[in-house]
Amino acid sequence: MTVNLTTNPRNAELLAQDEQHEQLIERAFKCEDTLLFKVCRNVAQFYPASIETLEKYLAHYVDYAIQCQENTDMLVELLGTMVYIPSDKWEISMEKQGIIDFLQSQLMSGYAEDDVVLECVMLSGTMCRNDTTASMIANSYLIKLL
Repeated sequence: MTVNLTTNPRNAELLAQDEQHEQLIERAFKCEDTLLFKVCRNVAQFYPASIETLEKYLAHYVDYAIQCQENTDMLVELLGTMVYIPSDKWEISMEKQGIIDFLQSQLMSGYAEDDVVLECVMLSGTMCRNDTTASMIANSYLIKLL
């Protein structure tokens, strides 16, 4: 029910107030619950003002996405949430966490589900926020896979 409620912008805003979004994200990571991550994704999508909270957890999202490649449902929610993090901090994830290599592996594998491929393409667009990150993607093999 909460998943459906957070598709309403006002409800998403209420859930993001008073550090509730941060607490929800922490609980989702602690419990490794796909539905909680879906709620976090909906809040990110329907309440864009939560960008600061999402930026704070960007590295966690990237690390967890790389770890849970076998769990497609979880991976879709993690990638889908990262799509709504239009941050200039992507450069750090590209350099230190290898997000470009991860996206390349998802697109090259041939076995990735359509939902994962779509989220990878959308995330690539989100990461091209500035000249530096756009150049990093343009100079990688990822651009050829898109």
